Amino acid sequence: MPLLLPSCGERAPIADVDLEVRVTAATDVVELGRAFPVTVVTTWRRGLEPEPWRDELLAPLALRLESAERRDDGRRVEETRRYRGYAFAAGEVAVPAATVVARAGPGETPVTASGEPIVLRVRPALDPSAPGAAELPGDPLPLPSPWRVWAVAGAIALVGATVALRTLRRREVVAPVPAAAPAVVAEGPAPAALRAIDALRAREPRDAAESDAWHIDAAAIVRDYASARLGVHAKESTSEELTSTVASAAGDAACAPLREALVACDAVKFGLGGTTAAERAHVLDSAAEFVRLTAGELSP
Repeated sequence: MPLLLPSCGERAPIADVDLEVRVTAATDVVELGRAFPVTVVTTWRRGLEPEPWRDELLAPLALRLESAERRDDGRRVEETRRYRGYAFAAGEVAVPAATVVARAGPGETPVTASGEPIVLRVRPALDPSAPGAAELPGDPLPLPSPWRVWAVAGAIALVGATVALRTLRRREVVAPVPAAAPAVVAEGPAPAALRAIDALRAREPRDAAESDAWHIDAAAIVRDYASARLGVHAKESTSEELTSTVASAAGDAACAPLREALVACDAVKFGLGGTTAAERAHVLDSAAEFVRLTAGELSP
């Protein structure tokens, strides 16, 4: 008998299995910190009750759920979960085979099924040999047109004449003007960043929400500093784009601690879990090292 394929718009029948899990990635070569499609399909026969799916089964990948759907043909159930996956370690990343467990009822012998492991090759989002020129803060301001120059000069002259006329009309003695208070010297980018890093060291996250906020603030400190000190568009750039731009502006030695701090913060941001006190200290040590390496004069 020939194999009947589903027509356009018609979905394939549910697999005739007792329990099965299939995990697929759209590609086996992905970019560091960039999303790629991941699909998890779990199938079981009616009468079995599978344990709830846990995204941690696909660690070290970070997952963002895009959609989830079920269909039932009366004999079996199929659940399809579609994710945006992220990898935060360069090189080869191995994702162990995911295992699901189902039971027919309380006290019944569990049924288990495992998928196939996944091996991904993670490459930098940008080519290190051609990272591109460093971003500048923006285009230079246009030179003023001649009529604006004459208008400004005329306004200054008019103000000067008015002040002189009023001085001649006033015959009273003008009281001496008190000496101005010393001007406050504005804090530079490096001292401000180091002070913010020290303040963050004193914050100890008490739960997952505070941990997320802590890592967001840590990343913001180095991004704001890079923007102020190096003149790059740090807030609009991905972590990989920013580190590549900083490498062009300040060199690889300064870029390395910045990358360590940002990758650690991105991993928490994308759901890889919390960090220990020692790991948070390392994030801040890396951030402070980046600031110190770029606080002085930059090499041309």
